[in-house]
Amino acid sequence: MSSLKEHMESSMFCIKQKHHKLLLNHREIICQLIMELHVWFDFFNNKKGPDFDYTGFDCIKHREKRHHREGINEAVKIFTAKFGAKFKKIIEEEAEKHVIDDMGKIYDKDDYQQIGFWKQIRGW
Repeated sequence: MSSLKEHMESSMFCIKQKHHKLLLNHREIICQLIMELHVWFDFFNNKKGPDFDYTGFDCIKHREKRHHREGINEAVKIFTAKFGAKFKKIIEEEAEKHVIDDMGKIYDKDDYQQIGFWKQIRGW
């Protein structure tokens, strides 16, 4: 799963199941929060900077920036501060879900630097 639309649909389904009352009372805020959360995780997708190139064949490697335990923790901190503590559980669950949906599991940031990591992820 990689597209924003897929992430959003999956998130809203899960939130409806687990946090129905909160969603009922704060749908607009939750929709905005979830959209911003998924955009934040994939911010580096298909971008090039002075110390990275996540374009073309290597676009999947953008995940090394935020798709890990440390990125999840950072997202929880940022989005809880922005949207409020009452949404912290949703933020944490959906951040973890985003990473698992894209990576299959939650890695640590250092895992991405291991020799052969991307070959293993790509199945080579």
